Amino acid sequence: MPPRVAVFIDYQNVHLSARSRFLPSGTPGQRGHVDPVRVAQRVVDGRRLGGELAAVRVYRGRPSPDHQPEAARASDRQADRWARDPRVAVVRRQLRYPKAWPAEPAQEKGIDVALAVDFVRLACEDADDYGACRDYTDYTAI
Repeated sequence: MPPRVAVFIDYQNVHLSARSRFLPSGTPGQRGHVDPVRVAQRVVDGRRLGGELAAVRVYRGRPSPDHQPEAARASDRQADRWARDPRVAVVRRQLRYPKAWPAEPAQEKGIDVALAVDFVRLACEDADDYGACRDYTDYTAI
């Protein structure tokens, strides 16, 4: 039986990396979004040990409806679409807006910590499901 694999994705980092790699500079911000399940499946397919994609956890900031209503609605629709797949869990934290916003951009805060804490917590809790405590390579974070 192939190992079950859970993939943890810091969405903003993956999104920005994909944009810088595949899209020309100056492309509008709403272009270049990635599908977390497809990204996770590519990660699993590329593993030397193979495996079955069992879970995808996506971590990202959420725009404030008070500051950016259209972006918040778009982000909500995107998260809802991803969560239709039962393997996907979306973890979002509200963006922080500096006093000088919009001259200064909103910031994503706490996403890396949330991902790291969940990674360790779930690795130990789900040891029977994913074998993570016995073989940590069955968990992948990108």
